[in-house]
Formats: sequence, C-alpha cells, structure tokens
Amino acid sequence: MSGVTLLVSVVGVFLAVAAIVAAVAAFAGSLVPRGTSLQWAGRSTGALVVVALAPFMAAALVCLALLTPGLISGCHCVEHGLHHPHLCPVHPALALPLTAPAFFFVVVWALFVAPRVASLLRDVAATVAWRREVVRMPRQRLAGTEFRLGECGAFGAVTVGLLRPVIVIDRRLAETLTSTELRAVVLHEERHARRRDPLTMLVLRSWEAICPWPGAQALTARWRTAAELDCDAHAARRLEDGTLVAAALLAVERFRSQATSCALPAATVAVSTSSDLELRVRALLDNTVPPARGVNDLVLAATVLLVLGVLMAFLPGEHTHHVVESALGLAFRVR
Repeated sequence: MSGVTLLVSVVGVFLAVAAIVAAVAAFAGSLVPRGTSLQWAGRSTGALVVVALAPFMAAALVCLALLTPGLISGCHCVEHGLHHPHLCPVHPALALPLTAPAFFFVVVWALFVAPRVASLLRDVAATVAWRREVVRMPRQRLAGTEFRLGECGAFGAVTVGLLRPVIVIDRRLAETLTSTELRAVVLHEERHARRRDPLTMLVLRSWEAICPWPGAQALTARWRTAAELDCDAHAARRLEDGTLVAAALLAVERFRSQATSCALPAATVAVSTSSDLELRVRALLDNTVPPARGVNDLVLAATVLLVLGVLMAFLPGEHTHHVVESALGLAFRVR
C-alpha cells in the first residue's frame, strides 16, 4: 500500500497545484482591460501553448521537486524531520498523512471532469475511425503535397491524424475551386500537417478536460486562430501572393455556407473558421503575419518544461521540496 499511498498523494498534489495556478491565472486575466490586444500571442502559437498548459507545467514541476529534492542529493527525510508529510520514493509510507485528503480531492475532481473526459474520448474514437476511412480515399498530389478527395461537408478541408496527418479535401469543394485556389488550400493544410496541429489540438483539449479552468477554451481558440494565420502565411509565401490565398478562403467560405452540415471529429483542424475569416483575409491583404518557424508547438512547450525541470531539480529543488512539504503539513495540520 505504500506505493499506492505515494501515488495518490502525488496526484492529489498535482491537481491541487494545477487548480491554484489556474485560479491565479484566471484572476490575473480578469484584470486585463477588455479589448486589450496582445500582439505577441497572435504571432506565436508556441507561446500560446505554453500559456495554455501553464497550470499543468507548474504542477508537474512542483511534483518533480517533491519527488527529487536535488537529483544528486538523495533522500532528505531524515534531515527535514517528521514535522510534515514526505513524498519520497525511498520512503513512500511517510506520505500516509496526505492519503485521505488527497484521495478525497482526486475522487471529487474525477467526478467533476468525467463528462468532459468521456466527451473527449468519444471524439478521439470518432477521429480514429474516420481516419481509417480517410486512408482509403483516392489520393491526389498537388504542389508536391499528397491529399485525399473525400466527403468533408461544411468543413471543406481538414487535416486529421496525430503522428501521421492526412489532408482531406471535399470532392465537391475541389470541383468548385480554380486550380490556384485549390493549390492554396492544399498548401495551407500542408502547413497544418507539418506543424502536427491535430496533435497540439488534442493535447490542449485534453488539458481543458482534466483542468477546466476559466479562460482555457479562449486560449485554445486563440491558438487555433494564430495557427490558421501561420498556415495562411505559409500558403501566401509559397504562392508569392497573399491575395490568391485570400480569394481561396472566400471561395471555401462560400462553399461552407451552402454545404450541408457534417459532424467531423473535434480533434481535426479545419482550413476555415467563419468567425476568423475577416481577420485572416485582412492579415493576408496587409501582409502583417511574419514568417514563423516550422517547429511543433508541443516541442516548444516540452523544451520549456524540460529546462525549468532541470533548474528545479538541480538548483532550487531541495528548497522547493521542503517549502511545499511544509505548506502541505501546515494545510492539513500535520505535526
């Protein structure tokens, strides 16, 4: 049971820290005047992913500091005494005072997020099933990019697949577009595939499900808009004319307004979002979206977490370890 005691305690601490950081972030966000334009956020999809995953990253770092109080220092239980609970892999039984409150917190949290997680799992299952159908669709190649012609309905064009994204263009949409417009759509989706945007979207939606804090959906939507702008800019650079991409977006929007609805998995990334259409067209015509690095946004977030984790574990890990454990002991009146 000692291993279970440690696991439940760590999970409880993880969720508690994530909730606190999320609440602080939501409060700080409420202090920002409405209408304030955060230009950096609109230009950096990677930065948006880091911000969206900030509660998760903070909680992960705290748990790392608790479990590794200085990776080269070993166990500190004896040095710190027994005036507070310890989360130590060497002595997992010392986490016993946290087990009951942590278990209660984990159960309440699980019941709260269960409907969201179930909805996400249904979307993932539908995505996997739809991708199996996608790979059997007729293959086409344009501008050096492979895509499938199939049925996407009102979405028009999507990129689906986590590790091996597949581009799908609605057959009826392809028939209505000019050759240049079709090339612009394919190049746009090519950028989504290279960035692995479906994978990033799934990670962001997963975090929304297990940590539903105010503003999480808004950050994900903002990341999606920034991703669309980057993919538009990529297509404009390849075509050497942003007006051609803008014309393609308008053509896709006309198709979407006339097409019947089609319920595709939510983890897909569509080429056009009507609420962002004006912003995207204006950015293309004004050429205000600068070139961006083709690095997956999750890679940036993981790099930030890795660097902070190394600093946390090797430099201030022992101090953070002791402070957090002391705070836990104070909160639960452990003496």
